[in-house]
Amino acid sequence: MNINKFNKQELENLLLHDAEVTQILCDYDQHKIILPIKKNISQDINAEIVFENVIYFDMSFYEPWGPGIYISEVRLNENIDILERLKECNSISKDYFQIVILLNSGDKINIIASNVVYSEK
Repeated sequence: MNINKFNKQELENLLLHDAEVTQILCDYDQHKIILPIKKNISQDINAEIVFENVIYFDMSFYEPWGPGIYISEVRLNENIDILERLKECNSISKDYFQIVILLNSGDKINIIASNVVYSEK
């Protein structure tokens, strides 16, 4: 499934709650963030979310709610002050949108990209 600014709400419909995240791969040269996940531990469904044309990525590691490696929620950030600041610096197109992934540890993964590819394996 391809997700872009026109169908970005589909990200929230992927039912990723409790999906296991154990690593995040960053391909700086290709501007990609790759998030391999186990979507359903009991059924061993592996999936991958590839964020393409990434212009911003950050993540906290301080576990304010305690240790945890599971997705609590995926949401779109409509209050995108980071994106507005980046537009001022680099004349970035309006095709980008911000995704926030909240882990059950309380940590957040923030990504601004123009395309997301979701696939199950």
